[in-house]
Amino acid sequence: MKALFASCFIFIAITAGFAWAGYIEWRDSKKLVADARSTVGHVTDTSSISGGRRGRDTYYLVVAFETEKGAARTSTIKVSWDVYYSAAIGGTVQLHYLPSDPDVVQVGERPRVRRRAMVEGIVYLAFGIGVTALCVGCWVFYGGHPPIPIRLSRSAWVGEPSQIGRVFVRERKRDGPE
Repeated sequence: MKALFASCFIFIAITAGFAWAGYIEWRDSKKLVADARSTVGHVTDTSSISGGRRGRDTYYLVVAFETEKGAARTSTIKVSWDVYYSAAIGGTVQLHYLPSDPDVVQVGERPRVRRRAMVEGIVYLAFGIGVTALCVGCWVFYGGHPPIPIRLSRSAWVGEPSQIGRVFVRERKRDGPE
């Protein structure tokens, strides 16, 4: 049971990390929608990763741009399929960045609020909390012992008493055909 609880709490910690990362992405994209600076970026490289989330490819552009203060920046930006295939190395793309944090960048006609990663993280976190609550409930209900007999050896099923926690397993002897 301790291993099960440890696994549940590790799962909760990991999903909480996903939810937090999703929240950061949502917060940054919301700031970007409110206070974005637009500029033209020069595509210096493209790449794609096959078999990403849900078996789909993930597309990236490496874009060089200059901020309004004149600082040269280079960013690797995750983009959609249509932006990836319309961009050519050496070409230009419309780019939006935050003046307070030029690492927050989106490519496209206008910046969009990104919610998906945060929602997925929250759903996974809720699932992890639900499974943990179910495990704790079963543990409390059954007094810290497993709800069904665990077959440790064949002898536990042929009539010898075998104590597993508080559970005794015995086979009934039958007098004759039923």
